[in-house]
Amino acid sequence: MKPQPFTAVLTAAAALIDSGWTTGAYARDAMGADCLSTEAAARSWCADGAIRAAACRLSLPHAIVDDSTRRVLAHLGLELSSDPGGDLVLWNDGRGQTAAAVAAAMRAAAREE
Repeated sequence: MKPQPFTAVLTAAAALIDSGWTTGAYARDAMGADCLSTEAAARSWCADGAIRAAACRLSLPHAIVDDSTRRVLAHLGLELSSDPGGDLVLWNDGRGQTAAAVAAAMRAAAREE
């Protein structure tokens, strides 16, 4: 059985978070300046930025970004609003949040069908 696209996106996004995580921006370059999550200069990502970057690197459509984001939020038991990406950003930027917890949530959501 072929893996679902969200599995590949969330696994790749978790690897990006492992390599560099940030809060307060979708992504940051090596100097710590805000940048687009899909830019080659990006060196750290928030949860939403990592999902967007992973989908772009895998050449997957934007609908997979939305699906992947909703799956992480569902795994976390968070209610969905009309802006799931914004919900994920708020969770990512929450007090006490860690890169390890963000990456673990993505990996766990990737395993759920």
